[in-house]
Amino acid sequence: MICWRCFLFGIALCALAVSHDGYCQGNPIVTVRGQIVKAGDHGDNYALAEANVLLKHAESQLPVGSGITDPRGMYYIPNVVPGRYILEIYYIKVLIQQNKIEIPSDPSAFRKIPGDPSTLLFDVAAIEVRLF
Repeated sequence: MICWRCFLFGIALCALAVSHDGYCQGNPIVTVRGQIVKAGDHGDNYALAEANVLLKHAESQLPVGSGITDPRGMYYIPNVVPGRYILEIYYIKVLIQQNKIEIPSDPSAFRKIPGDPSTLLFDVAAIEVRLF
C-alpha cells in the first residue's frame, strides 16, 4: 500500500527546492510528453483518447505523476526529475501496457517550449498498444 502522506511530503519538499530556472536540487524539472496510439487491424494506427497514463518511480513503485490522453492521444506529465520510471497505460480501468523509460539528466535531451522558455520537455516515443 502506498503511503500517500510520505509521497505528498516528498513532492512538497521538491517543490520548495525548485528554483526559478526549473531545477530541483540541481536536477532539471521536465514535462514528460508522449502519444498513445491504438494498433488497427490493417496496419493503421489511431490515437487512443481518454487513456490514463501513470508514471511510477522504477525502484520505489511510488507514483510520480499522471495524465489523461487528449483526442490526439497526447499526454503530459509535469514536474518530473531525471531518473528511471515505469509508464503504465490504463484504458477503461484496465492496465494494458507498461513501459520502462529513463529520463536523462543531460540538458541537451530536453526541448524548450516556444514562448515558455522555463518549461523543458522530454519526448517519449509514441507507444503502440493493442486493446483486448
